[in-house]
Amino acid sequence: MVNHNPRKRSPSNRKLIVAAVLFSSVLLTSFVTFAQNPSNPSVKGKFLVAAGKMGDPRFHKSVIYMLDHDSEGAMGLIVNKIIGELQVAELLAKIGEEAPTSDQTLQLYFGGPVEMERPFLLHTTDIMFDSSTKLADGVAMSGHPEVLRAIAEGKGPRGYVFALGYAGWGPNQLEGEMSRGDWVTLEATPSMIFSENPEKIWEKLMEGTVFRL
Repeated sequence: MVNHNPRKRSPSNRKLIVAAVLFSSVLLTSFVTFAQNPSNPSVKGKFLVAAGKMGDPRFHKSVIYMLDHDSEGAMGLIVNKIIGELQVAELLAKIGEEAPTSDQTLQLYFGGPVEMERPFLLHTTDIMFDSSTKLADGVAMSGHPEVLRAIAEGKGPRGYVFALGYAGWGPNQLEGEMSRGDWVTLEATPSMIFSENPEKIWEKLMEGTVFRL
């Protein structure tokens, strides 16, 4: 696992500004796409769930939605750790976008310890934007301010996850951690990714598994 030693705290105003700048650059729509290798089963599109014996406190009871995984590495977003809250209109104003009068807030997730100032936005597919990229049934990623504006106006997608940072692995790192039993692979569903109670999904996913410790 790449170690950037992030601190789990509410983001500073500086971090929100940096995130806004990155958002305005439409970096959210791009993520690393590794070369395919059919000889190694991929966990792309699945949940990587921390086993009860996970030794790294940053990933204690983490649920990671995997964006990509193959012989060159892997990356995903933690979808069950909220670290703060911000007003959508304020974020739009920071990136120079017209901000509607709105008190709509956005929960901010800890996406992982890599590039903690890089934002990602997952959303449900009930509403798709020109900038949206479908990742799986019911799950899309988008990086255009129009998504934030729609959320601020109460016209956004039913569910969304706005995260800073991601979890990343180099070649064979994730395979090694999985062979040690650090992670459990489970099917990912939109209802879990966009849960209204993200702090409870680890327990729900682990119920009834032989890995529960």
